[in-house]
Amino acid sequence: MQVAISSFCMFQSDSVHAELTNTHDSFHEDGEQDEDTYTKQSIYAVLYSLYEILGTQTSELGVEYQFTFNTWGISPDKDMRLSQWKDNDPQRHGRAAYGGLVTQPKVMAYLEGLGRPAKILEVGCGTGAGANEITKVHPTAEVTALDMQAAAIETCNKLHAAGNPHLTCVHGNGMETGFPSETYDIIVVSETHIAAVSLDPETKLILKEIERMLAPGGFFVWGNALPTRVWVAAEQYFKSDETALELTEFRNVTTHAVNARVEDGPRVDAYCNSMFDHLIATYYMPQCRHVLDRMVKNFYRHPGTNLFKTMVTGYDSYVHMSAQKPLK
Repeated sequence: MQVAISSFCMFQSDSVHAELTNTHDSFHEDGEQDEDTYTKQSIYAVLYSLYEILGTQTSELGVEYQFTFNTWGISPDKDMRLSQWKDNDPQRHGRAAYGGLVTQPKVMAYLEGLGRPAKILEVGCGTGAGANEITKVHPTAEVTALDMQAAAIETCNKLHAAGNPHLTCVHGNGMETGFPSETYDIIVVSETHIAAVSLDPETKLILKEIERMLAPGGFFVWGNALPTRVWVAAEQYFKSDETALELTEFRNVTTHAVNARVEDGPRVDAYCNSMFDHLIATYYMPQCRHVLDRMVKNFYRHPGTNLFKTMVTGYDSYVHMSAQKPLK
């Protein structure tokens, strides 16, 4: 893992240096970087490796935890039906993001009328922390967590599915899952890397696959911080003839997302410092620590980074939405 991270850091340092030589120094200031200078597979692979290296950490409030919520999260509303956690929980904002999605009023009304345990699928589950949280919010539900990263599913099985009979972690692609049609009562997409800059063909393939897998009457719930123009396009998509899914809720929670990032700032600083102290590369490549710091914190929308600023200005919006598949 150390060798892989060192190689990544060396490549990223060279890439950033070339970019800075030809353009500007915004990366060094706020972590701004064009998406085509890295792949989502590479950055997630690095992050999962780093999480594995660190293991259990202590938050700035003295609470021990193993970081698995690879989410920005939101500050919770008082009316959210969430699993039990305390105000000093280092990962409370990630829990709130998932709890808010799967307890939207119309979703809850549908689940309460099922008369049986719900079947829930998360597409792009990452380490599975969110899917594990869903099993706490809906303790009788059967939850499947799907992700394209093998390292993520390994963590999901090791940390969450082991000992949790309601959670199954599966390695696969959201565009073609192989799961049966009309099976799931809720399908969740939370802060996963789709529609990052547009409602592109890949995203629409995933949405069509979700539509196929949803049971009649079931709900697709989606939450993320995306360019506001993307959410405008998504809202139009669910009101168009391109999909049978019908928009049932569209709620802007950007203020909650900004508050969560501010509240979580000290924990992220402490975690990153510990993370970088464990890396050999930061000792023999002086620029490596700064490159990793800017990359990771911008990825987390940390205060002062480019992606945090885009939420504050409204260029990006964090939205919670749901869309229902009509009954036959």
